[in-house]
Amino acid sequence: MEELASNGYFVFSVAHPYEAIATVYPDGRVAPVSRERLRAVEAEDRAASTLYQQYMRTFEQPLANTAERETLFRRYLEAAPILDESLRNWTADTRFVLDELERMSRGERQNHFARKLDMERVGIFGMSFGGATAGQVCAVDRRCKAGLNIDGLQRGDLLDNPPTQPFMFMSSEFYFDSNRGVNAPVYDRVRNDAYEVMVKGSAHLNYTDFYLISPLLR
Repeated sequence: MEELASNGYFVFSVAHPYEAIATVYPDGRVAPVSRERLRAVEAEDRAASTLYQQYMRTFEQPLANTAERETLFRRYLEAAPILDESLRNWTADTRFVLDELERMSRGERQNHFARKLDMERVGIFGMSFGGATAGQVCAVDRRCKAGLNIDGLQRGDLLDNPPTQPFMFMSSEFYFDSNRGVNAPVYDRVRNDAYEVMVKGSAHLNYTDFYLISPLLR
């Protein structure tokens, strides 16, 4: 975010109360992550892990049946209704921020960004579940002019409602066995320029800033 800002972009981060580790409000209140919600998501993910493994094994087959791969992808997504609900919430949060940015840009209230934001050139990106959110927002909100999913499995309804904007999927080389190509069914459907990038030797958390504070991560 600092790198983008140093190149002249306005960059806004979206916090998702009770699902982010902590959301700090202007008045100092803190909304911590909901441990109950976290346990429910983890249980759901464990229950669906077999479907995920079956899906990922199709990438080890050079002549894998595309229809079979898509079927497994859909079954895996359908097995995670709690995460689907979270995705809808995160998407709504992000669209709310876009609404507010439009109001700020029009100068409807005193702020530093009045008449300075170019709302015709909005890009949305996120990492992991935030990446899936970026894809879903671009699929349902035409204010998104380009999107980037950084190493997140693309949940949502993009198989049936693919993005019409240029979209990039960036993936790590090592996630469980491999995360490369995990979003292939969606990538094939993007109705504009589509990009796929895999960084050799990278793991999922390399796309975060955790490696700056932990010697356990490179």
